[in-house]
Amino acid sequence: MTHIPLRTPRADSWWAPLSDAELWDLWTLYTPHPDPTDSAKRLPGLPWQKVAEIAQKRLKRDAAIEHGPFYRWVAWMRPQAANDRIVRIKASQLEVQDIADRHNITDETIVNALKAASMDSFMADDTVEANRLADMAAKIQESLLKRQELSLKERAQQTKDETLKLAREKFEAAEKRLAAVQGAVDEPQLSDAERIAKIKSIFGMR
Repeated sequence: MTHIPLRTPRADSWWAPLSDAELWDLWTLYTPHPDPTDSAKRLPGLPWQKVAEIAQKRLKRDAAIEHGPFYRWVAWMRPQAANDRIVRIKASQLEVQDIADRHNITDETIVNALKAASMDSFMADDTVEANRLADMAAKIQESLLKRQELSLKERAQQTKDETLKLAREKFEAAEKRLAAVQGAVDEPQLSDAERIAKIKSIFGMR
């Protein structure tokens, strides 16, 4: 599993000799993580003493890693793990969107499915997974609302343009009728009866 690169630790920190892969492995052991035998479940993290013991063996050091130094490492890892989680959520969103596009699955269906899965995880006391799924649903919902808002604005603008076009056409038609009426009035060769008949014809009257 690929993780984001970690910051370079201080040279005097006990974890400095460990590689990024080893540090992420220790973090996975310490924090709740997916069950490799069942992706729907998550395993609780190991006690800090056990993780410190594993780190001590990997470092091949004689001195034990005490409580204080261990939690300095936890404090160093936590914000980077949070950033890593955000990156993973974004990657998952893109993957879900790609699958949806290829199979013509609507955004509403995806959001509802993620919400349901999030609730299932919450009821199973897996708050980490519940939050991850809820975050994905919220992001897709936000994107959906933005697209709907843009579509409404485009439709409103289209309606406005069509209304203006219709009003302009009516105005131009009225101008043409008035010009035709004026022409009938100005024709000296027409009798009064003929002039009235022509004016009625211009306005569609009988």
